[in-house]
Amino acid sequence: MTLKDGFPRPIGDRRAHLMRVRRMAKSLGADPAAARQAGDLSHGDWADIVERCRHCPAPGQCDRWLSRHADADAAMPGCLNAVRLAKLKDGNA
Repeated sequence: MTLKDGFPRPIGDRRAHLMRVRRMAKSLGADPAAARQAGDLSHGDWADIVERCRHCPAPGQCDRWLSRHADADAAMPGCLNAVRLAKLKDGNA
């Protein structure tokens, strides 16, 4: 992913974004582990979700949103994984 000026956007720490995605999924009521066990979410799909999160331009905003939304109907506005997490929540991983 690149910025408008053409320079690459730095990506975030893999572990920090893994934890962020887990928190976002939990706040939505999605269960990635259950979806993986049921065969509805492949390891590669999960890795893609985490990798997409690593490209988020607003991880600090996400952390603040998560601290205020333990239970939410939808992901934070602008979340790069909003659609995917909504499908995961609905059982359509």
